[in-house]
Amino acid sequence: MNKKSAEEIRNLVLVISFALFGLFSFYYWGSPTQKIKESVQLKKEESQKGEDWSELLQRAQQRPIAESYIQAYQTGNCAEITRLTWWMQERLLFLQGQTLPESEVAKAMQEFCAGIQRDHTTAHLLTVEGIADQYLLTPQCTIQILGADRGIEGLAKPTSERVWVRVNYPNQAIALRDGNSKPIKSLVIGLNISHDGYILKSGIRGNIDVDLDRILYWN
Repeated sequence: MNKKSAEEIRNLVLVISFALFGLFSFYYWGSPTQKIKESVQLKKEESQKGEDWSELLQRAQQRPIAESYIQAYQTGNCAEITRLTWWMQERLLFLQGQTLPESEVAKAMQEFCAGIQRDHTTAHLLTVEGIADQYLLTPQCTIQILGADRGIEGLAKPTSERVWVRVNYPNQAIALRDGNSKPIKSLVIGLNISHDGYILKSGIRGNIDVDLDRILYWN
């Protein structure tokens, strides 16, 4: 068998492994759409408490994890993002368990880093499905930790809590925009965090839970 054939077989095995992993993940953890529906219900429950977050703020034990994750995206720290994001860690562990060459693990890391780069050539808008985290957590935005609730159940790991954060965009020029291209002044996001300190994916696009009912716009 020549070198080219061996490389093709290795790539085919890797593709099949990823496909099986994806099917297992969907079957085991359920549809992301269902998780979003559950999240909306939880938001409605919390919204009944009004805008007084003082009680919820005291419950934000995972605040440092949320702050580290946000800062990593703002600074483009791929290593830290990968360390804190459970689905990335899980994929790396999966690859390592396949006794593949270290180059394949390194290749996955490179793909993660490429995936979090901001593409400024096209518009990236917030929709009901969410948005990739790098366009939500921009270098210029400011944040305020609001509090925490019990978060969404049934994610990839048991949820310790969901930390709620207000994200502010200081001017219209760099503001995130919604599906109608309206500039957003501030919004509230939730980061579901596991008991062992990993960010859990809870959106169809991106890992973050966006409260679409608490968006404020620039006039």
